[in-house]
Amino acid sequence: MRKPLYANASLPRRDNNYKVNNNIVNNDIAVTINNYNNNIVNNYKQDVLKRTLVKMNPAYKKAGEKARQDPLAFRLEKVMKLLRTRLGTQNFIEAVNHVATLSPMEQAKFCQSVEDYYAARLIENDS
Repeated sequence: MRKPLYANASLPRRDNNYKVNNNIVNNDIAVTINNYNNNIVNNYKQDVLKRTLVKMNPAYKKAGEKARQDPLAFRLEKVMKLLRTRLGTQNFIEAVNHVATLSPMEQAKFCQSVEDYYAARLIENDS
């Protein structure tokens, strides 16, 4: 039968002579802080690289150019793409026909209302 281990007893074949040295503790803290800082720097570098690569993407540049040339048409295109994935065929056709009859100001309001609606639904699903 095995001997019972008490609160201060160590496992067999392990020494219980731990030396707490300020240099060792401070060194561990310094290493931990250094690792944390390196992770922050590496994450920042990765974010910068991602943003740079996205901005160099030809599709991103083309979309930005289209948005500058005709902001309302670009916004309508984005909203219609969003609606196409969310609505059935008949409902989407009705939405397109409805938007075609609207004035430019009403089209902008329509885009805003659709974007707000789906942004709110996205927030609800995240929480």
